[in-house]
Amino acid sequence: MAMNQWQHMRDGTNNGSVGIWRLCAGNSCYYLPYSDDLGAVRAMMFLGMFSMLSTIGFNVLSTYVYKDLVLFYIAAVVSPFMGGLFLMIAFAVYADDIKLTVNTAYGSSFALTVISWLLAWIITGLTAYEHIRNYFSAPTYPEERRGLLPERQDPQTQP
Repeated sequence: MAMNQWQHMRDGTNNGSVGIWRLCAGNSCYYLPYSDDLGAVRAMMFLGMFSMLSTIGFNVLSTYVYKDLVLFYIAAVVSPFMGGLFLMIAFAVYADDIKLTVNTAYGSSFALTVISWLLAWIITGLTAYEHIRNYFSAPTYPEERRGLLPERQDPQTQP
């Protein structure tokens, strides 16, 4: 997000790069003036980053700490999906509204955003699969999952 490689400019004599914060041409860099489109890309990148960071926390909590609360399972699946959605919006707005069209090519920051979006949605699928598999291998009744009732006993083993 902080790299200035969202697009490369090639016009023969001057080579440069443009990011979402600065424009660098030759040996000098300039801050880009604020626009609504740049603000949207920046905001979506921050939301995507924070959503993906919260994914780590939700997965740790739902796997190791609060195994019985379905809310954390849902949050662990929704968080990377929303992160991927924010990243997709960020690169779509950049590609549609911001990219200069003359003598430019997409840079490494743009490519990393697209790869992050794809990985976020792959993580969503894997997390959903893992939590669904773990949920259905748990005790059958919700009361048993929360620990409100004692475990069922086999009628043949009761005295």
